[in-house]
Amino acid sequence: MDRVRRMEHLGRTIILLDVSGCSATEAAPQLVLGRKMIATCAPKTALTLTDVTGARFDDAATREAQTNANENGPYVRAAALVGVTGLKQIVYNVVTRMTGRDYKVFATREQALAWLVAQP
Repeated sequence: MDRVRRMEHLGRTIILLDVSGCSATEAAPQLVLGRKMIATCAPKTALTLTDVTGARFDDAATREAQTNANENGPYVRAAALVGVTGLKQIVYNVVTRMTGRDYKVFATREQALAWLVAQP
């Protein structure tokens, strides 16, 4: 199954960026694919779920996450993250501080999906 894909949940389209379990070198290209997919959406319409559970981030993957946050901002209505623990909390803090983007962090995909579909 593709790590970056559109999925339906309760009648709403969600863009899933699944980098769970990825090494840093595997995560960065997936984030690029996600950025390209999100950029095809109309402004302020995309609902995104990024799962970083067990993923590793190095400087390149962190820069890619920042680039995604900067470039996708105009297209995203709501963004949810899953798996932000340990060192990924530092990456999350850096990205949100440098980009001004607001992400909602959840413990599980199910919680994130429930929140996303509830967004107007």
